[in-house]
Amino acid sequence: MNYTENLIAEIKTLNETITRNLSTDGLFPDRSNPIRQLPEEEEFLLKLVYQLRVCFLEELTFIFAHIQSPSAFEKTVLKLEHMGYLKSSVSKEWGKYFCLTSTALYYIVTDHSKPYKANMLTEDKFPGEAKLVFHKCLNGHFADLVFKQINFFLWDRFKKESKEFRVRYCKEQYLTQYGYLASRKKSYSPKGAADYIKKHIDTLDMEAYQRFTKASKECILTDSLLLHSYLKDYAKTFFQKTSPLALVKQLLYLYTNSIYRSHYFTYRSELLSLVDSRVLRYDYNLFLCNEVLKRAMIAKRSLLNIKTEDKSSEELQRISERLNDLDAELSAYQLKKEKLDELLSAPLFDKFTDEGVAQFSEEVVSLDALRNLNVHVLSIRKTENEKPDVTFGIFQQNADEISVSYLFPRLEKIFRFYEKNLCMFNLHIEIIVYGKHQKEAVKEKLKTIKADYKEISRGYMLFVPFFDEIEIRDVEMHFKERYEVFRQLKPMIEKK
Repeated sequence: MNYTENLIAEIKTLNETITRNLSTDGLFPDRSNPIRQLPEEEEFLLKLVYQLRVCFLEELTFIFAHIQSPSAFEKTVLKLEHMGYLKSSVSKEWGKYFCLTSTALYYIVTDHSKPYKANMLTEDKFPGEAKLVFHKCLNGHFADLVFKQINFFLWDRFKKESKEFRVRYCKEQYLTQYGYLASRKKSYSPKGAADYIKKHIDTLDMEAYQRFTKASKECILTDSLLLHSYLKDYAKTFFQKTSPLALVKQLLYLYTNSIYRSHYFTYRSELLSLVDSRVLRYDYNLFLCNEVLKRAMIAKRSLLNIKTEDKSSEELQRISERLNDLDAELSAYQLKKEKLDELLSAPLFDKFTDEGVAQFSEEVVSLDALRNLNVHVLSIRKTENEKPDVTFGIFQQNADEISVSYLFPRLEKIFRFYEKNLCMFNLHIEIIVYGKHQKEAVKEKLKTIKADYKEISRGYMLFVPFFDEIEIRDVEMHFKERYEVFRQLKPMIEKK
């Protein structure tokens, strides 16, 4: 077996090891008491941090909202930091964020056959301040998805309860938030709230109560925090019978994406499993070719760095032969890469001439080219008796206002890749930003780009209808206590 064959085998083995470890329960020992394993929710947190590489306390609070209270979740993070599984930092603008230490990585990326110190693992590194917003948006994408989907799931279950149950529940929420909490002198207690409800439920102010129901109905399905706060007591009862953690896991792993680290080597296979595409196979082969070239260059540098002073002539000869063999294989793979680059190239808009004629230049359009632009596959979904769906996400890269020059090439490469490789899929595009001002800015930029596409013509008119379907998602999220959420509803109630 030659160097490159060994490298491909190593890639496959590493991927299999990681996949096996991530699906293993009881993977991490409790370092405060090594004969025990970490609780399930703590293990899940470490595995999720591995998948996303960098996680933010604020966004993960939403993912864990039905599993642990915000204060309990923060204690969990601190506990895992104290054990040496997590390390954290704080950004003035983006809040606390954390990633895995080499200790945690040992349990995920190795087969545990060698002692921890023998593996020489490199810790995950924090990105620079300028790149934090990209990771913040990645976190926000999953937090928004999980938080909203669980709330809508609970709302659907709640609506199926009897009318008598729903009316009484609504009265209990009104009495708790606008009666008991307003009149209490001591801190909240479930018994105190229950006693207050029992005493006042038959004599409540129906006019004020009806204003509450009208105001809450107007906002409850558009304000995810209000829906969460309203259903909190119902959720507590519901999740006594089923695990909220299991539901969170299901939502996070429902569809394959290109974001999770464990999907890095597999999401192309998922696309290929749904359609027979010659060009998609080219893309997959180019990915493997680039991986081999990257790792082979590392192997070459390692050989070149060997100290030769104490080597015998036979050892030096073997090193020289290995370098020659490796150079030959690198040359072969470089030629293969160049051929695949050519096969995956497409004409991309360059500029207009003085006469107003559109000029184009050839560039490689691949999934890795998109990934390098912070464009990810968000989901790959097979739908019965229909074309499968593929959703691409363009993520905000820095704190500056998103520009036309940022969006144009990313949309262009998505469309070109879709045209060449994925026309047998239904295409969806999401632009994920942080902040309402960014969302409004993107809306205006898309109008400009749509007009540019019409002017370029030459096939670009085919992509114009997609602009009406692009979803812009603002994933800025800030958790509030339940009483704070209901307090924000009070002005609306008073206006009714």
